[in-house]
Formats: sequence, structure tokens, C-alpha cells
Amino acid sequence: MGSFASAYVWRLRKRETARGSKVAAKYTMSRGRSMCPHCQHRLFAKDLVPLLSWLSLAGKCRYCQSSIGAQYPLTELVVSLLFVTSYLFWPFGFTPIGWGLFVLWLVLVEIGVILAVYDIRWTELPFRIVWPFSAVTVVFVGLRVYAQADFWSIGYALLAAAILFGLFWAIHVGSKGEWIGGGDVVLAPALGLLAGTPLVVLLLLFIASFGGVIVALPGLLTRRQSLAGKIPFGPFLLIAAWMVVLWGERLIAWYQNALLLS
Repeated sequence: MGSFASAYVWRLRKRETARGSKVAAKYTMSRGRSMCPHCQHRLFAKDLVPLLSWLSLAGKCRYCQSSIGAQYPLTELVVSLLFVTSYLFWPFGFTPIGWGLFVLWLVLVEIGVILAVYDIRWTELPFRIVWPFSAVTVVFVGLRVYAQADFWSIGYALLAAAILFGLFWAIHVGSKGEWIGGGDVVLAPALGLLAGTPLVVLLLLFIASFGGVIVALPGLLTRRQSLAGKIPFGPFLLIAAWMVVLWGERLIAWYQNALLLS
């Protein structure tokens, strides 16, 4: 699934840049075999073993010797870790409904990784990926509400989605798109639904903002990054959403208990 995510990101970018031309059809996932991103030589099974092929070739194409970058093994590794960790800490159990939720969740993780990698590389969240993420989120949240038999939680989830969307939309309009991009605004309702409550949305925002600051701070201190420079916020939002779905309620309970003890 990590290999698929990397291949999809590359093909999607090629289609976006070649939109309207006959070349764009060449890069659809349903056409053609895997290829080197540089020389576009067809890749075979021995070239496509996750992590191991990249390591055995020292990160270079077997056919043109061009560097293929660390994105591919890193994406494969990250997806595997997200999948395994999701299984180990799955909060909804593994009843038949729990398994259904888990499968939908893995789909969301996969789409989220595609969005994150695309945003990291080109500081953009493509709408054609955000919309499927949102659609799967609606199904996931609906099944989660049914599994928990708490239909009042629909109202909390919708309120959380409205709060996050309203905040991002206001920032987007107020900054004329400089601080928050349109993709983040469109993604916000889905992330709010996943959070489930306004309190967990605040936790999501805190985790995402804290992560962004930690990543940006070294660049700012060494002046390699300016305050006006663009930092993709989508990956931080997506990893924060992943965290709050798995551990959100436990983190809030721990924080509240810590306050009481202090």
C-alpha cells in the first residue's frame, strides 16, 4: 500500500501537469506498468519489492542510475507503521462492525498518506483526492455512530466539522490564501467529523500546530526558512487526525486527570 501511494502521487502529478493533452492518459493507474520516474523504463518484480529493492540498488534506478529519492522507501515504511499501529491501538474492537470500521480506516490512512506526500512535495492538497477522503469519512463516521449506538454524537461531530471549517475558511479569506490554502479548507469538515467533538477538534489543532512549529523551528533559527515561507500544513493535520481517532479521548482524560492531581 505504501508503494501504491508513492506511485499514485507521481502519476497524479504527471496527469495534473499534462492535463488536456494526450500524454495525461499514459499516467492513469489503470494503464501501463510501473516505471522509473526519470527514464520511465518499465520496472519488473525484482525492482518493486518494498524497501528491499531500494536498498539493494542504493536508491538508484537499475536502468538509468538516476537517484529515485527517499520518498519511496519512506512512504512504504510510514504506511506500514501507520497500519500496524492502527491495529494495535484500535479503539473500536474487532466485532463485525469493528472490522468494517477498521477497513474503512485503513482506506482513510492510505488516502491521507497520498494527500500528505503530495502536499509535502508541492504544497498543495488536490481536490480530486480530498473529495474521496471526505466521502469515505462520512461513511466511516456514520458506521462509528451506529456502532456506538449514540446518535446524539452526530450533532457533536457536525458541530466539530462546522467549527474547523469556519475557522479555516475565516483564516483563508482573511489572509487571502496565504496562511491556509483552499485544500485545507475543503479538508477541514472531514477532519472535524473524524475528531467527533469540539473538544477533540481543539486537541487536533493543538497537535497539528505544535508539530508544525517543531518542524519549522530549526529552519527559522538557522534562517534557512523565513516566516513568509510556505510550510505544508496538510500532513500535520492528517497525522493529528490519525492520533485523535486512536487516542483522542484517552489524551483528554489524561490531561484532565493531570489537572485534578495538580
